[in-house]
Amino acid sequence: MDAEIRSRWEKALAEHGDAVYRLALTRTGHKQDAEDVTQTTFLRYAEALEKGTKYESREHVKAWLFRVAINQSKNLFSTAWFRHRATLTEELTFTQESYREIYFVVQSLPEKYRTVIHLYYYEGYSIKEIGGLLGKKENTVKSLLKRGREQLREEVL
Repeated sequence: MDAEIRSRWEKALAEHGDAVYRLALTRTGHKQDAEDVTQTTFLRYAEALEKGTKYESREHVKAWLFRVAINQSKNLFSTAWFRHRATLTEELTFTQESYREIYFVVQSLPEKYRTVIHLYYYEGYSIKEIGGLLGKKENTVKSLLKRGREQLREEVL
């Protein structure tokens, strides 16, 4: 890997590594799987850079990384290993107890709701952007957000 590519890769890792990991953790529910998804995502980014792929902006890089992380999570879900193991509760550090409680309630939602809630509330993506990342129509994303919020409301109240 030449110096310019390495510099661009390190910059993307520094800027987006935590966000990609949080998305992967939200989707997989397991620390080790999230680490694997994150590692594979940034490996794919390095490969794309070496092939000469150009990105329009910092946000384009982030969206590309998120799309790859989502696809890697889907690949993980389809493996026999993933289908046959028990779910483990992950311990995370939160600054306030209420954030911790909300996190675990969000984690208890089905994956389709967890993902859109994470992208909308934690990453700040618009409904249109989420639709693009997930390959879903805007109305579908709106419905998933609405249903996810309803389930959160039932769990919290």
